[in-house]
Formats: sequence, structure tokens, C-alpha cells
Amino acid sequence: MSGCIICGVDDSPEARGVTRLAARLAEKLDVRLVLVHVVQPSVRLGVASAPYAYPGQVEADALVNSAQAELGRLAAELELANVELRVELGSPSARLSEIALDEEAMLVIVGSRGRGSLTSALLGSVSSAVAARAPCPVVVLPPGRTDHRFDRILCAVDDTDHSREAVRTAVWLATRLESKLVLVHVAPRTVAPGASAVPDGNADLARLDLLRAEELLAHVAFEHGLGTEVERRVLLGKEEDAIAEAAEDVRAGFIVAGSRGRGAVASSLLGSVSSSLVGTSRCPVVVVPFGAAVPVRARS
Repeated sequence: MSGCIICGVDDSPEARGVTRLAARLAEKLDVRLVLVHVVQPSVRLGVASAPYAYPGQVEADALVNSAQAELGRLAAELELANVELRVELGSPSARLSEIALDEEAMLVIVGSRGRGSLTSALLGSVSSAVAARAPCPVVVLPPGRTDHRFDRILCAVDDTDHSREAVRTAVWLATRLESKLVLVHVAPRTVAPGASAVPDGNADLARLDLLRAEELLAHVAFEHGLGTEVERRVLLGKEEDAIAEAAEDVRAGFIVAGSRGRGAVASSLLGSVSSSLVGTSRCPVVVVPFGAAVPVRARS
């Protein structure tokens, strides 16, 4: 990886918070920052000979000029140094993913929602599309979040390959940011026919579920060389709610989760849950798409 962060912005108030987070992460990780605004003309572009131009081309030129001016004002307002500003035409989710691939980016950062006068509508449903297709982990910032904390990172774990990629990302991020890492797993609630007819049958099943969850977290910690000192928590309840509550409890700066997953432990944790977390979490969610290029942990 060449070491850069791609930050998708539009002209909404939320874009400033996204850019501030991207700038802080770029500084902490000592990597390049690239601000990207993608405009999507309402009219499909055609080809015309000078001095003529199709309406779509006129609109595109106006949008590009407006976006370039907005990016310049944003960079000046936040006093950003050594930042690259790019304006692109096309589908926001597709172009952000393509640029991240071309630049070998280690992170893409977007907002979870936002609307601006420009027609890109970048910081909204686009965030979900970027998180699903990006070639690297995607950081999604919830609206209104301004206190960017880096001291604790919470990683949601299950027993799938998707989860292992998420853990590798969380370990790398915690190492580079000098953050405390917290591993969590939401234990499933096993229901067996006839268990209620056996004395303490349901209680025994619940204890077995908890034991399996604790063993899973211990195995994940060992597999990633984290030792016994890493904090591990077994959670109960609805996955996304339990994870979000745990993040609030430990005052996590980030939640890290894979984009999808199904495993023998029936948590179904890393799929629709990661999507729900993006929409409900009060802290940034780092979504790790399956097969994404995961940064390598720095040597200690």
C-alpha cells in the first residue's frame, strides 16, 4: 500500500466533520490525504464539436467548477496542508472505489448521510455502496460527531473469515493509533426442542453458549498474537444494539466490523448488522469488505 486516505466530501455541513476526521487520521497514520468530490450530472454526457456543447456538458462543467471552489474553501477553512483535491464525474460510489483501488488507499472515509446543493448526494446511501464495494476498509462517520477519540477501538467478532479480516484491520489500527483494543462477540441464544422440559435445560444451554463465545474470543486473541491482556467481552441481546451499547460503555472511538458473515456460531454478526451499525452507531464504524486489502500490522 502506498499510504493514503481517500475522503469523500460534498458541500453539506457533515462533510466538514468527515474531513476533520480524515485529516486527523492522515496525520496520526502519517499518510497522504486525498479529498474527492464526485459530481453526477443529471443529463447523460454526449460528444459535440466546438464551439457547440450539449446541455449535459455545460451542466457538468458548472458542477466541476463549483466543486473545485468548494473543495478549495474547505481545505482553507480547515487549514489543511499537503492535501490533494480531486473532482470527478460519475457515480460517487463507483468513482470513490475506483480511486481507492488506483491509489492503493489504506482507508476510505465517508459520512453516513448528507445532502448538499451539488447533485452528488455523496454522503447518504452512497456510504453503504462504498462500504460494500471498496477495495479497502471504509470509515463511516455518523452525523453530528465532532469529538474524535482514538484511545479505544471495539472490534465485533464472529467465527468467519470475514471476521478475521476485521480483526486484522482493528489490530493494525489500534497499533498505529496506540489505542486499546476491545474484542466483543454477541452470544447467540440457542433454543432446543424439549429443553424447557429438562430441569435447568435452558440455563445449561445458555451457559454453553457463553462458554463457546468466551472460547471463540480467546482463540481470536491467540490467533492474532494479542495475548491475554486484550480486553474481551461476551455480549447478550440483539447484535447491533449490544455492540453499539458496548461501544458507548467503553467510550470507543471506532467500531470495526466485517461487511458480511455466517458461521457455526449463529450470530450472523457481520452482515446486516454492520449495515445497521453504520446507521445507528454514535461513533465511526470501520466496515471491512470481504476480500479488501487489509493493512499489515506494524512490527513492534
